[in-house]
This record gives sequence, C-alpha cells and structure tokens, in this order.
Amino acid sequence: LKSAVSKVRESGEAIRHGGAREALGALREKTTQVVASVKRASESVRHRNASCIEIEQRLENQARTTRAAPAIAELHRGWVQQMAPKDGGSAANLSKGGEREMSFKEMLLQSRALEITIETIASDA
Repeated sequence: LKSAVSKVRESGEAIRHGGAREALGALREKTTQVVASVKRASESVRHRNASCIEIEQRLENQARTTRAAPAIAELHRGWVQQMAPKDGGSAANLSKGGEREMSFKEMLLQSRALEITIETIASDA
C-alpha cells in the first residue's frame, strides 16, 4: 500500500512539475487505443450474433414448413449428422477474434426448431 501511495505521489509531482502535457498526451493516446479495441471487439460480437440468429431462423423455418412425420424424421436425422464432430475439428472452435464460436448443437437448442417439430407431431397424433 505504501509503494502504491508513493507511486501516486511521484506521478502527482511529475504532473505538477511540467510533466502534465506528456502525461495527458500519453493518457489520451492510451484511451484512443482502448476505445478502438473495444469498438473492434463489439463489431465482431455483433457480426457473430447476427450469423447465429440467421442460422436459428433458418432452422425454425425448416421446422415450420416440414409437416409430414417422415419428413420431420429426415430433418431430425440431418440435424443429428450436423452435430457429429467433424474430422480434425475441435470441440471449441475459435473465431478470428479468438473467441469461441457456437456449435450447431448450441444453435439448434437455442432455437425453437425442435419445439416446433414436436408440436407438429403432437398435433397430427
């Protein structure tokens, strides 16, 4: 704690003795860099979320338009095949930004596609 207080005191002394412009310039530059970094990360997340939403909507539309039980069974088989691990793929795929991408299984479970197909089957019974 004493060393932190003395560092703050030293910084204050440097600012008082003419280092204010340099300190302010360095602070302004660092702030600009951080703001740019946050903006890039935000745009990356927004783009990723948009593509996940599009896939979920496509799954739900497939489920809504499939009415016959055999076609629903085929749709489910296709979904199960897409959930199977790919050759050479890892369970935690990373995007360009180093963040983990959602798997097909996560997007399927997050969508209402399974619920819609179950409702279709139940309503025909």
